[in-house]
Amino acid sequence: MGKSVEVLAVMLAPGFWAEAYDPGPAKQIVVELTSTEYRSEMRVQCPDGRLKSKVKERAL
Repeated sequence: MGKSVEVLAVMLAPGFWAEAYDPGPAKQIVVELTSTEYRSEMRVQCPDGRLKSKVKERAL
């Protein structure tokens, strides 16, 4: 399996929008989602051929 990831689609919940991001393929992709109340940062990578993601969410 490969060690890179690629964003094929971003499906947003109502009230959120996505900041600009590089969809890859890359070793790691960062997508930031924002609403009037929250900012969420998602980091996605595939270090050992398996998808690994981290999400940080903070109030604005």
